[in-house]
Amino acid sequence: GATMANTNATVAREAHPSPKPEGKMHSLSKGGATLVWSGSVWWVGDFPCVWTSLSTRQSSRWDHGIIPRILLMKPLCALFLLTLHDSVNQVSQQGTVVSNNISLQPDDVICGQSTNLSDYHPGNIRYRSTIARLQSAYQSNRRGSQQAEVVQEVLDVIFGTGGRFLIKVDKEKEPPTWDLAPQATYLEKIKKALRRK
Repeated sequence: GATMANTNATVAREAHPSPKPEGKMHSLSKGGATLVWSGSVWWVGDFPCVWTSLSTRQSSRWDHGIIPRILLMKPLCALFLLTLHDSVNQVSQQGTVVSNNISLQPDDVICGQSTNLSDYHPGNIRYRSTIARLQSAYQSNRRGSQQAEVVQEVLDVIFGTGGRFLIKVDKEKEPPTWDLAPQATYLEKIKKALRRK
C-alpha cells in the first residue's frame, strides 16, 4: 500500500472529530473533501473510512475504480484523511450516504441473532473464518493492548474491502432495510466471538 512518505496526499486533520455527533448526520469539510458521519462511520461520498492503526501508515484500497485511499486513526482520536486530491473530489461529488438507505453487500457483516441469511452471507462467513483464525491469539494475550490489536486485525479484514457491520432496521419488512451497526455493537460482537471457547 501507499505510505505517507511516497504518496502525493492531501491530509485533512481534525483534532477531535466529534466521536458522537448530534443526530445521525454530521459533516466535516477538510482538504477539499466532505466527510459525513452516518451511524458510527465517517464516509467520503459512498465509501466508509476505515479504522486502522496510524502506526502502520498504510492506506486502504478498494477495487472500484477511482476510490480514495483512506487512513483513519482509531476511534476517539484525530481524524486523518490521506488521498489523492482528484480522487477525493471525484468521489465526494457523488453525494452523501443517508442512514436507513443502505443495501446489503457481499463484504458486509450482519449483526444480531443468527439467521439463515447471516449464516450463509459471504461477509459473515469470512468474518467467522477470521475470528477462528485469531481466537487463539486473542485468548493467549492477557494484556488489553494486545487484545485490542487482535480486534483491530478483524476490523482491518472487514473494512479493508469496504465491508460494514449492519443491523436490520425493520425485521418484518421484505426486503429488509439496513442501517450501520453502532461501533459499540460490533466491537462487542467481535470481542465476544474471540472469547468464545
